[in-house]
Amino acid sequence: MRPARPYEVLLLSAVPPFHATRLRSLRGHGAVVRVAARPSDALRMLRRPPTLVLVDLVYGPALNPQVVRALNRARGGTMVVALHEGRLDAYRDQVEHLSVDGFCRLGDWHPVADARVAHLPQSMSLVH
Repeated sequence: MRPARPYEVLLLSAVPPFHATRLRSLRGHGAVVRVAARPSDALRMLRRPPTLVLVDLVYGPALNPQVVRALNRARGGTMVVALHEGRLDAYRDQVEHLSVDGFCRLGDWHPVADARVAHLPQSMSLVH
């Protein structure tokens, strides 16, 4: 029997240190977490699509059109969630063509941290 695919998370953020606590929590829940602070890093990491991509709309998503296209191509196998603090227009120029599965306020992101690969679609119904 093949081992289960690890629960892989990719954070796209121009300022990853602001997410240190969240990243530790995800790792504590068994996730393999990678971080891309630049579009070139994101493109490299998306060659092996993760289970979940978190797009930082608070501090900056570190996206460019090539990363957006790569994320949109990964649809189906990768869930994309935009992290925000109430405003979704701050980085409109970077995300206007990005297809996302949901939005989550930074302070209310526990459904994301508690998600497991087998339960990801059900858990993400809690994302808002």
